[in-house]
Amino acid sequence: MKKNNGYLIVEVLIALLVFSIGILGALKMQANAISESVSHGNRLIAIELVNSLANKINLDSNSIDEYVNKSSQSYIDWQQELNTSLPNSLDKPPEIIVENIGGKNVLTIRVYWKDPSDNNFSQYFIKIGIV
Repeated sequence: MKKNNGYLIVEVLIALLVFSIGILGALKMQANAISESVSHGNRLIAIELVNSLANKINLDSNSIDEYVNKSSQSYIDWQQELNTSLPNSLDKPPEIIVENIGGKNVLTIRVYWKDPSDNNFSQYFIKIGIV
């Protein structure tokens, strides 16, 4: 009968090491997937809030001042909804700008937020022509 002289233990330890590295890689991929899911969810919330405001203004173009004026109740209500829906959006306030380009009013709405896993601000903006 042939003696293994401890080779079996070394083989088992190497197999455990390879298995552990594989498991750690899978856990890291799962953590990244969760982080990206949160980031995409926040982007969808930003898109919904900005498009909702743009639609309100587009339906009643006379109400632009209600949303551009930061002291108006309409702006305050929208910003509160934004602040409760997007993380760290209080750190950088939204921008609502009306420009006259070529004789037409163009509305730009831009919102900022910070995902928990990121130190940089993310942003979403839309530009629409006001009729």
